[in-house]
Amino acid sequence: MGLVGDALPSMAFNTLDGRLYPHPTHERITEPGIKAFTEDFLSGRVRPQRASQTRREAEQAAAAAARDGADGLLEITFDTFNDICLDTSHDVLVLYYSSAAQVSKDLWPYFRRVVQRFRALNITSLRIGRYDVSKNQLPNRLEIENFPAIIMYPANDKEPPFRLFHGKAQVRPIMLWAQETASIKFAFENDTPHLDAEQREAYIVQIKERNERVAEKRAEERKARAARLDKEAGKRSGKRSKSSSGSNSKDDL
Repeated sequence: MGLVGDALPSMAFNTLDGRLYPHPTHERITEPGIKAFTEDFLSGRVRPQRASQTRREAEQAAAAAARDGADGLLEITFDTFNDICLDTSHDVLVLYYSSAAQVSKDLWPYFRRVVQRFRALNITSLRIGRYDVSKNQLPNRLEIENFPAIIMYPANDKEPPFRLFHGKAQVRPIMLWAQETASIKFAFENDTPHLDAEQREAYIVQIKERNERVAEKRAEERKARAARLDKEAGKRSGKRSKSSSGSNSKDDL
């Protein structure tokens, strides 16, 4: 017992209550590795393999995401994690979320837009998926304190520490971070990859109008300041004239 897939040799902890704790199949079995795996198991960091969505459940979730506008999003499960995320031919961007948590629901519209934009830009080197932690145990060697969380698995570096997104949870910051951390480099056509052509045109118009308003306001402020300075200068000149007139009157006496 404890074999996962066709990989040999393999090992796992089998508990009396029927739970299975397999050694990661993508890692070689070595003496230091066995020691680390045992320590992780005894400390509770290894979770049972059975906590995974079925293939049917994953397909249904992916279909629901596609209907919601995230066509092409991969629904990753504990059982499919290695095949998808540890694939060295692709960079893989993953949203770890809980389908029952409101904070995850709040992030979803932004992440959905990330999926849409990368698909529209035809960046095929980057695969994007999501992982429901309420239905799947966390992958081995992955520790996340807060959810939702976004992690990049670069094509040329699938080892921990994994790259965790710490920026503002909006479309453009996520896309730029993905571009920066990906192993297989790609370029965006402009600095607004989160916008399509129509949205970018509207954005440029808005920026132009805003800059014009700012310029007008600054011009008005400069004009008002100049008027105040002229007024103050006039008052000072008037005071000097009165003072000079008073001095002349005394001299005449």
